[in-house]
Amino acid sequence: MRLNRVLGVGLLVIYLCFLSIRICESIGFRVLS
Repeated sequence: MRLNRVLGVGLLVIYLCFLSIRICESIGFRVLS
């Protein structure tokens, strides 16, 4: 089991989700009310 690779993918997914939420909020869509 490659734990480092799993951690890397998990952090990447969290980072992408954070970026998408920030971009949506900056555009005007309220994802989190």
